[in-house]
Amino acid sequence: TDGGEQGESLSDAASRELEEETGLPANKVYLEQLYTFGDPGRDPRGRTITVAYYALVRPDLVQLLDAGTDAAEARWFSMAEEVGQLDLGFDHATILQTALERIRGKIDYSPLALRLVPPTFTIAQLRQVYEAIKGLTYDPGNFRRRFKRMQTDGVIEIAPGKRQTGTKPARVYRFGQ
Repeated sequence: TDGGEQGESLSDAASRELEEETGLPANKVYLEQLYTFGDPGRDPRGRTITVAYYALVRPDLVQLLDAGTDAAEARWFSMAEEVGQLDLGFDHATILQTALERIRGKIDYSPLALRLVPPTFTIAQLRQVYEAIKGLTYDPGNFRRRFKRMQTDGVIEIAPGKRQTGTKPARVYRFGQ
């Protein structure tokens, strides 16, 4: 909502910044407020409060990313392999770790994974999302049982068509309406 002379809301500012710095409109990605960071001394330049948001971008939208002026040097990093090696400023490593923990916890009880697969997907594609987020390798049979529970619960349903993934076409699914 427009605050007039008072400026914009936090969510509007996050959406605007996301679009300015990535070229992706907020309605194309999942954007959520993460946490407010405000410990004294977190920024040696002075008292700073950060309201952090995170966005989840489906792989099929990655090619649409267009880095803005503030993010011209931006690139993708692996949370599992690279982020711990980076020399991040202030408490930014804590912010990233907090986001990862939130996403890892939330994927088990919410439809968060639907934001990271194409509109129709295979069981293997969904398993890859879970593995990437959790940092674990799932046994395909055990994951298939989890998947079937999601189907029984109406979270996932069979979609029309098949996808060629190797020697034989794989059934595709979508998240329930």
